[in-house]
Amino acid sequence: MRISPKPVEIGPNDGFTANNDIFGYEEFGKRLGNLMRNIDHPATILLDGPWGSGKSVFAQQWAGQCRNEGAKVIYFDAFKNDFHSDAFMAITSQIINIVQKEDIGTKTEQKSLISKSVQLGKELLPIAAKIGTRAATFGLLDTEIFEGAGEAIDATTKEVGKQFEEAFEKKLREKLTNAQTEEKTVIGFREQLETIAAKARTASKQEGGEDNQGWPLIFIIDELDRCKPSFALEVIENIKHLFAVDNVCFLIVTNTTHLEDAISGLYGLKAHKSSYLNKFYDQHFKLPEQKNTYNSVEKYCDFIWRQMEFPDDERDQIYSAKNTLKTVSCGLSLSIRDVSKVVGNLSILALSGPENNIHNLSVYMAILKLKNHDLYEKIKTKTVDLHIIITSLNINNWNETERVKEYHQDFWSFIYGAELIDERRREHFDWHHPFYSEESFHDTCTTLDSLSAFP
Repeated sequence: MRISPKPVEIGPNDGFTANNDIFGYEEFGKRLGNLMRNIDHPATILLDGPWGSGKSVFAQQWAGQCRNEGAKVIYFDAFKNDFHSDAFMAITSQIINIVQKEDIGTKTEQKSLISKSVQLGKELLPIAAKIGTRAATFGLLDTEIFEGAGEAIDATTKEVGKQFEEAFEKKLREKLTNAQTEEKTVIGFREQLETIAAKARTASKQEGGEDNQGWPLIFIIDELDRCKPSFALEVIENIKHLFAVDNVCFLIVTNTTHLEDAISGLYGLKAHKSSYLNKFYDQHFKLPEQKNTYNSVEKYCDFIWRQMEFPDDERDQIYSAKNTLKTVSCGLSLSIRDVSKVVGNLSILALSGPENNIHNLSVYMAILKLKNHDLYEKIKTKTVDLHIIITSLNINNWNETERVKEYHQDFWSFIYGAELIDERRREHFDWHHPFYSEESFHDTCTTLDSLSAFP
């Protein structure tokens, strides 16, 4: 059993399937694909979504869908790669890798791209260092001016001023002299990348059939909001200034609020952080809100239960608890994010005590703690009548069979020692009764009250 869901495994060519499309994003993925395939100019699209919305799962599914239609796609987990000191080389290495793997362009063109990448990489300062200095000087001074001044700083106090001035003047002269050379190097790199990208579109046309207009080279950057702020900003600045060429499209998958906070923290642009970020993308899309239909919530309950590795024995009270989770989550219109919180805290209940902490009553209490805190407190302190519970849960209006609705009314009647609608259920509830003891109930509520994931 786990305290967080096991990562969803999406193969590079899986795309959207009935089993893995737990968030129901396939239709949105098709529309995004239609848009991308019609873009032949430089484009950067920001795909925004909150925590738990399934951004990374969507990104991997969409990558697979595009590959299956002939596109050349790079999926780059920025968080796993933010140990790099140079975002330019991190991005370029991904492009070179797919160019060689997919044999895009001629061998001469591939070698030229590598050569020009190395040449540009040598001339570019590490952007992370540049960002640090720009932030410290409010963007007024460029670190290139200061490169080479390190030895001056280590000199004796008497000589510092003179040596620093000499190093400053030397580097300034070099910067002015080399500016044109650097510009030519950048232009050469961009031209070669554009040539390769055009070949990628041609190759995708051939793989996609006669009616296929081809695809641009697609570069998906995921988890940017989780990176070190310096690396995240270095990535988007590189995209804008060095990789924006025809037939290369970037999809940045992120939580915009967190990315803006990174900008604010690094540059001190509290009032203008959104405006600054806006400069680096062409379109801003929001991942569609999940449709919390009965089927989608029920499907997600099954999925998250498996991902948390709960036991799934039909004879076990935990299996009964899973069915209660599905029924009550649908009946009370929980969102997928709500279900994730509830299941995560049920896992902590099980791992911090005996597994028999997971049962119908603990599921109810975990849900009510989140969705109806007032009722939760009253049940916990036994200051609420049975009919108030039944009415508050609105069981009679659940989209369930009469048999299921009566079962849940009888469950609460049993807990309160009242007459059941169907007395034949009493034997079933009696079997579960040890799990509903005062001690077990107290342990459940004590643990739930200590979890900060709930309000």
